[in-house]
Amino acid sequence: VVRYPVPDSVPAPEPPATTTPPVAEVTPPAQADPLGDLPETLPAIEHSDALVDQALVGVLGGRHFENLVIVNSFIQRLVLTINSLPEKKLPLAHVPFEFPDGNFVALGEEENLRISQDNYQRYAPYLDLLEHTNPDTMIRVYVYLYPLLQTAYQQLGYPNAYFNDRLVYVLAHLLETPNPDDPLALERPS
Repeated sequence: VVRYPVPDSVPAPEPPATTTPPVAEVTPPAQADPLGDLPETLPAIEHSDALVDQALVGVLGGRHFENLVIVNSFIQRLVLTINSLPEKKLPLAHVPFEFPDGNFVALGEEENLRISQDNYQRYAPYLDLLEHTNPDTMIRVYVYLYPLLQTAYQQLGYPNAYFNDRLVYVLAHLLETPNPDDPLALERPS
């Protein structure tokens, strides 16, 4: 048996040098301000349709809304609709939205009519548009257009009131609306 001399201490091998490659800082591309192209000075309310169209494109991020929103006299229509929401009748001729496709569907016999669940699908494009709207951008557009909204509210006959106060009242009113169970029973008014 041949024995080889073993040194008293064997240096441990050094671990290979680990170098972490530098991490490049990735900055997200600067997003264009969707309202950046809007003019500083607002036009008169009767000439605001083009501005509203431009603002809606900014708010909705270019999402398709032409078949859902009526841009013609939008400010006046919106203010009239919001003002009328707590009332028993809504002036449908002035609502700033197109009516949903299809017809209202009821189920059951004459004495036991109910709303069909199929009706909810008619409103899917409106909900999609709403769900994809940035709330912060919406607030900025509201503040930007507020002088026009206030003018329209004064034209309705409220020269000493604020549209924003009415909007807050209407929102509180809508939030108090009960959420009944489906299917909803219907009654013929006559």
